[in-house]
Amino acid sequence: MMTFIDDSSETKSSTKGAEKEPSDLQWLQQTEHHRPDKSVPFCKLFLDNWLYVVTYCGVFGSFGVCVGFLGPTVFDLGCQTNTDLKKMNWVFFVQLIMTLVGSISAGCLVVRVPVHLLMLSGALGVSLCMFFIPACSSLASLILVLIIMGWCMGCLDCLTNLRMIQMFGNNVGPFLQAMHCLYGVGAFVSPMIASAFLLNTDCTPYIDGFTIETHPRNGTGPNGTRAEPATVNTYIPPQPHRVFRYRHMSRLPSAFYILGAIQLFFAGLVVYVIFQEKIGKLKPNVGASGHHDNSHAESSTSCT
Repeated sequence: MMTFIDDSSETKSSTKGAEKEPSDLQWLQQTEHHRPDKSVPFCKLFLDNWLYVVTYCGVFGSFGVCVGFLGPTVFDLGCQTNTDLKKMNWVFFVQLIMTLVGSISAGCLVVRVPVHLLMLSGALGVSLCMFFIPACSSLASLILVLIIMGWCMGCLDCLTNLRMIQMFGNNVGPFLQAMHCLYGVGAFVSPMIASAFLLNTDCTPYIDGFTIETHPRNGTGPNGTRAEPATVNTYIPPQPHRVFRYRHMSRLPSAFYILGAIQLFFAGLVVYVIFQEKIGKLKPNVGASGHHDNSHAESSTSCT
């Protein structure tokens, strides 16, 4: 005898279960961290938070100024610090490695220190370092200033991006693009400002000394044959007086004072933002995208 198993009921129940299971897109939309933001016009977000946006973009532009000035001025800084070009390569390494350290440390400190105070310390730090660079007369003092500047640069890099993302959430795209555009403007403008004051002379030969090869005129040997010319190497010792002369011919300090004044202006904007928040006249107004900012603000408040 053959028995038939009616699995239609099982098929129907499995079909109903499959219909009840949400799709991947529906599941993502139902989770807390992936709720879609309502469409908010970019112009409205900017007009409601224009002071924050202008301040963060300007501060990030100061970061770009610090990145762009060092390469074009390396010859004049070598003359100023009496350092050859081979040793001057360390200034690039020190500045960039401290930028990495500053970015990491700022991310750790932001849960304990108000973000705008950290941002103010970074903006004020890079400006003061610009003013102190003309006073550096040795490589050690220049590296010390660039260590402080690099740490402040890392703070600005981390905190400005963090605040933009906290404020605007999924609507942050245009604001991040604007901020990085100002970074490019700062990195582009700083060499142009510095180029008007540069002597752009490599002082390495006058610091380490150099060798001149001379070829005397051909002569005749004892048998009337033509003698091969001999190369004569003449060593020229270091010439500190020429380095001193080139150092005072350079007008590089004026470039650093101008760049430092520009950065000081944006540090003043951060002070103004802090003051406006203290008296209660300024706060972020992000509309529908505010759930990202609120979650971060609550976590920061609980940590502090």
